[in-house]
Amino acid sequence: MAKRKTYLFCQHCGHASLHTLISSVASDERCCSADGYVHHEPCTYSLFQCGGCIGISLYIWSALHLPEPEFGERVYPVNDLDNTAIPATVLLAYGEAEKIRFQSTNAYAAMARCVLEAIAEEQGIRSSSLFHSMSQLCPEGTTPLYLADAINWLRKTGNEGAHVSKTKLEGVHNDMIASFLQIVVQHFYIFPAELGMFKYLLEPTE
Repeated sequence: MAKRKTYLFCQHCGHASLHTLISSVASDERCCSADGYVHHEPCTYSLFQCGGCIGISLYIWSALHLPEPEFGERVYPVNDLDNTAIPATVLLAYGEAEKIRFQSTNAYAAMARCVLEAIAEEQGIRSSSLFHSMSQLCPEGTTPLYLADAINWLRKTGNEGAHVSKTKLEGVHNDMIASFLQIVVQHFYIFPAELGMFKYLLEPTE
């Protein structure tokens, strides 16, 4: 029997392409309600392979995930652009950067720099110099070293990508930009939102 094919957006190669449904399995997913009760929600796991880059994507359809698409919500690869905790201005810059990720690493680096600018402005920091903006965003002595290093590397790489230089950014730089951008966005928006939600759930009700 021929395997089903459908068009999906591939997070691996950044294109909408024909995907092959490799396997579809009915199962369930463990979830915990706000009052502490654990139950299992019926779901369907669908495994797809991209016809372009042969990358693998996993979708889950259940009442706990986006129910509108036929195959539900993509849970692998993870995409932070789906997170509602990210402000619209930052999300726009982040999305524009991801659109060109697989077209040009130099352009991707320059757009990643724009994401840093959007974060600084959203945090109320406005300066003609990105270096000064980042210094205010991540004060020395109060910012985790990994975050400061990631931001500094993104800023410098963004400068190289935006200007004519002898540096040609390669695939390894592309992966690093994506990883470091994720760290920065998670630190400022996703982790605080998740922590706030759990704090709310753990507070005793009166």
